[in-house]
Amino acid sequence: MRIAFFAKYSRMGASSRYRTYQYLEYLSTEGIGADVFHLFGDEYLQRLYSGRRISFHYLLKRLALRIRDILKVKHYDVIVIEKELIPYLPAVFERLLKRINPRIIVDYDDAIFANYAHKPFLKGKIAAVMGLSAAVNVGNRYLLEYAQAFNQNVNLLPTAIDFRKYPRKETYELTPDRVTIGWIGTPITSRFLFLIQGALARLSLRFPIVLRCVGASPDFSMEGVVVENVRWDESTEAAEILSFDVGIMPLPNDSFTKGKCGLKLIQYMACGIPSVASPIGVNRDLIFNGENGLIAYHEEAWVREIEALILDSKLRKKLGQRGRRTVVDMYSSDVIAPKLLRTLRDVAHETKRSGDRVLCGDGIEQECPPENRA
Repeated sequence: MRIAFFAKYSRMGASSRYRTYQYLEYLSTEGIGADVFHLFGDEYLQRLYSGRRISFHYLLKRLALRIRDILKVKHYDVIVIEKELIPYLPAVFERLLKRINPRIIVDYDDAIFANYAHKPFLKGKIAAVMGLSAAVNVGNRYLLEYAQAFNQNVNLLPTAIDFRKYPRKETYELTPDRVTIGWIGTPITSRFLFLIQGALARLSLRFPIVLRCVGASPDFSMEGVVVENVRWDESTEAAEILSFDVGIMPLPNDSFTKGKCGLKLIQYMACGIPSVASPIGVNRDLIFNGENGLIAYHEEAWVREIEALILDSKLRKKLGQRGRRTVVDMYSSDVIAPKLLRTLRDVAHETKRSGDRVLCGDGIEQECPPENRA
């Protein structure tokens, strides 16, 4: 069996790295060949994160290459699309791909539909893409509930990590002159840290706090808080996380963030870092409050929970160790990879048995003309 993955990014993009690239070796051991066609490369992400202009010529070139890739996937057993083929364009290319090869799985770890909700020509795009696919894979329950309105074959596959790449924290003692509050992400998502600026500033008056940001802009700063910016690198991210005393994941409560799949929180927990997070999206599934992490609903709670962790080494150790166990048991690639493999085989085998039948507009599986296909 051969799979074509239409990834959004190169390995530098976290969503593509953890939803696609990390499974290629596993699939190979199962006798499955895979080719990855990414839309945007490292240079795109470097420019995006640094605030530099992305040229129209570059975007046009990537569009042409994506169309080229779409036209050559007829003989693959399954096609997996990460989110959509071309952002901010209607589902024309997904419909074209379906005519070429209907064995499509579309994968979501973000609520892309929320970005399009107020754009007249795009607000129905993600629903249409889900509807024309043979299956939909999603990273959390919020995305699951949305997708089930448009497709009968929806699979919950949480974002996962290879915990062996994340060494376990060995000591939970604090250094006398420093408490490292850690965060990992991108320059774009670093804006969420300002949601708890007040809490961190208040805590900084009492404790020698350093906010260590891995992946934020080099000039990221926060009034009233000592900030230490660290360049993100895949080869060093686990070591950087290990330097944290407490990991944080603040999020606003909106339609897009509800679709977040908690990657940074999973990474903290994999290293045994006691963590505090907003009760948004998958965070509520990842954290059992007081058992393997802490949930903070508002500023006072952020102050209280971080302070509790600073003052209590036994609490830090308990939450850190139980957090790692949660990841090993539920959010490890060892757990999720076989589930992904099953969805790939199901789509490949079912469409072969049915002669590539598809769902017509009335939801009945049969041979139907392209214009009536869902």
